[in-house]
Amino acid sequence: MGWHWFNSRYMLAHIRGMTFRFKRYRHRPTWPYWLRWFPWLINTTEIKRSVVFSTESKYWLHTADQQDWNKLFGISFTISPHRNSARYGWRYNPEINKFQLCAYCYLNGESIMEPLCDLQVNHVYLCHIIITNEDYLFRVYRRHDMAVMCSTAISKGHRKKNGYLLGPYFGGNNAAPDDIKIQLSKFKP
Repeated sequence: MGWHWFNSRYMLAHIRGMTFRFKRYRHRPTWPYWLRWFPWLINTTEIKRSVVFSTESKYWLHTADQQDWNKLFGISFTISPHRNSARYGWRYNPEINKFQLCAYCYLNGESIMEPLCDLQVNHVYLCHIIITNEDYLFRVYRRHDMAVMCSTAISKGHRKKNGYLLGPYFGGNNAAPDDIKIQLSKFKP
């Protein structure tokens, strides 16, 4: 059966994921989030997730804070994710009607936010973090053909191997202005 880009029901049915709901004025998704995304201590060399942003993922802050990055998923190697961590950041850009991804890292307490690519509404993308001894490698693939859309490497600056998973978080300094939903799942080829 072929891939149907324009049939969002078809696409959403083919990722076994979870809908994360950010209620209005909240930073974290509603409580079932913790059942499947509890921050377990792990030692891993990669993290892969499929993501779909729908029309219910769009938001407007009507300030310069629209350009702030929300957090999608990642890993922290210290108790505070603001010390040594690697995550994907995301935001909605109403000027181009697309979602944007970035590599969102903290290296010894310094933040690095490197823009990666723009995503279409209701398309499935694979976000991959590869953790080497020296770098975090961020790669984004189109799910239907596995073509690499963007890739970047950011130096780790440490040799830690054990960390804990980080899940979705809305903000910077602003909580969700309305109810917002995103689809996120562990990637299974």
